[in-house]
Parts: sequence; structure tokens; C-alpha cells
Amino acid sequence: MIRLRPYEATDLFRADWRESDRNEIRALGREQAIALSKFYEDGPCWTLLWDHQIIACAGVIDIWDGFGEAWFRGTPLMYEHRKEVKETTIRIFGAIKQNYRRIQTAVHEDWATAIRFAEACGMKSEGRMPFYGIKGEHYVRYAITDEE
Repeated sequence: MIRLRPYEATDLFRADWRESDRNEIRALGREQAIALSKFYEDGPCWTLLWDHQIIACAGVIDIWDGFGEAWFRGTPLMYEHRKEVKETTIRIFGAIKQNYRRIQTAVHEDWATAIRFAEACGMKSEGRMPFYGIKGEHYVRYAITDEE
């Protein structure tokens, strides 16, 4: 059964993340990963579960008043529950964005599924960000503003 609950800082360490997320978390090192997980909790965030297994976690980090950075972490279970992940995230994101003038995120330029997902959330591309990733990967900035 699919259920939604508030994100907890321990979720970052309890889930069996996709390889890309797992590698990012490892690259941070334990101390920085703990700080990031607590930082995630400062803004609106949630965890989607199948029974007691984490499917995905997502939220918005408050940068300053009315401005946030969207984040998303997924496990391989998200591929089995694509529809639920997409519908839940779009619904919650739609409610959250009412509290912001701008929400932005960075998407790996080669990850077509994530690009479509950002666009389904109402975000628009603002351009390429060369060497943005931890290992110098190229990303694309997506954002939604009050103007949309």
C-alpha cells in the first residue's frame, strides 16, 4: 500500500537509493550527508512509501523568503510505482509552490525522464549549467516563478 508521510532526516540513510543518488550521497561523505539530510527537513518535504519501504523523498529547501530549491531522491521502487510517484509529487508540489515566488532545481542534461518530470511540475528550462555536478557533469536549470 502506498502512503505518504513527512520526511525524516534518517530517511536519507535508510533507503536503498538509485545508483546515481547513492553515489552522490557517498561523494558528500558522512558528515556532509548528515548536514544535508537535516537541511532537507527545514523546508516542506515528504516521503512516499510502499508498505515500509521508501520509494522516494522530495521537498523544497528554503533559500530565502519566497525562493526555494526543489530536490528529489528516488529508489528503484519508483520505477515500479511511476504513476503514484508522479501524481503525488505534482499534487504536493502544486500546493507548495503557492508559498514561493520562485522554485528552481537542477536536472542532469542527459536524464530525459527527470526533464519531463520537472516540466510536468510546471517548470521551464532556464539554460544549461556546464560542470555543475559533483564530477563536472552538465545540468540544466529548471524553475517555476510567479510569472507562470
